[in-house]
Amino acid sequence: MFYKLSNIAEGGELEKQFGIPLEYPELYSKQPIINGLNEENLLVILQDKPQVLSIAIWGILPENFNDDWQMFQNVSNTLNLEAETLKHDRWYCDALYERRCLIIVSGYFATLLSKGKLYPYYVYKKSKKPFCLAGIYNRLSDGFVTCSIIISRNLGVKRSVVDIFNEGPIILDEHTSEKWLSYDISQEEIEEIINRPAQTELNAHPIAKEFYKNDIIYNGILDPVNYRNIPAKI
Repeated sequence: MFYKLSNIAEGGELEKQFGIPLEYPELYSKQPIINGLNEENLLVILQDKPQVLSIAIWGILPENFNDDWQMFQNVSNTLNLEAETLKHDRWYCDALYERRCLIIVSGYFATLLSKGKLYPYYVYKKSKKPFCLAGIYNRLSDGFVTCSIIISRNLGVKRSVVDIFNEGPIILDEHTSEKWLSYDISQEEIEEIINRPAQTELNAHPIAKEFYKNDIIYNGILDPVNYRNIPAKI
């Protein structure tokens, strides 16, 4: 499961790259590690509000849900949803076809299993610029937005930067991002995007194993760490 993301871009950088303002600039702050298990917010572009960079709670809840977020996530963790099963659940399916979003990150994380040991890798674009993940969202009865990233085994990235579970988030390029937010796109086109993602050039390097410890974040947590017998860069 992908329950940690990264966004280390400055607000002004994001506004310039995507050409739209932050809806709540006072609430945005860059985070080297966003831990979804702690009810974190993600920066998103919503299908019904594409003129601003919005904020959504990470971990989708049913539309108009009015109970406790943590309680729901303990029963059914929805930080990410598998593309292969997304269409079989009614309320996920409605969101997929009616409420899609772009989730903006500067990187995500993968795990390498080597000789019985786990190693965390930070995965990012070669340009080091922020990029978009395919997501869906719902609105709660109080108006807050909750979202989930879509993960898949069919990824347009190097096999070596796919997680130990052979899954990863679906990365959208500029063209597919525009289609993903369109109301004119067909169900077949939506499924084509998540089943056959566009090729993406990524880099990845190992980082400190403190990554696996909850709530341990320090300056340099994303810096490369050299371990014996595993690639220093992918």
